[in-house]
Amino acid sequence: MSNNTVFERMLVASLAGLFLWRWLTRLSRASSSDGGTPINDLVGLEAHLEGDNVQIRLEGELDPRVLPEVRKQMLQALDLGPGAVGLDLRGVTFIGSPGLNLIAKVAKQLRSEKRTVRRVTNRWLGRLLEISGLALILNVTVED
Repeated sequence: MSNNTVFERMLVASLAGLFLWRWLTRLSRASSSDGGTPINDLVGLEAHLEGDNVQIRLEGELDPRVLPEVRKQMLQALDLGPGAVGLDLRGVTFIGSPGLNLIAKVAKQLRSEKRTVRRVTNRWLGRLLEISGLALILNVTVED
C-alpha cells in the first residue's frame, strides 16, 4: 500500500471522527444547557459580579465565526467590576487556535491592568492549553 493511500485513509478517519465528536457534543449540550446568554446556537456567555470580582462562564463552540461577538461580550463583562476575573471554560466543547488567541489576548490585557485572572477548565481543554504552552502563562485550574 502506498504512503498516499495510508495518508488518505488516516485523513478520512480523522475527519469522520471530528464530525462525530462535534455532533455528539451538540447533542449533549442541547440536553444539558443551563442558561447563559446565547450568542448564537453555538456558544453562550454568562457574566456576573461577586463583590468587585467579575465571573465569566463560556460554553459551547468557540469557532472563528463567533469570536468577534464573544470578544465584544467578554470586554463588556470585564467592565462590570474592577477586581479579579474568573473565567470558567468548563462548558467549552470546541476551541481552535483563534479562540486560544482570544483568551491569551484577554489575559494580557488584564495583566496590563494589574488584574488577576483565574481560569477553570475541563480536562481536555486544560491539556490543550498545556500542549500549546499557554498553561505556562495562564493561571489554569482543571476541574470537571
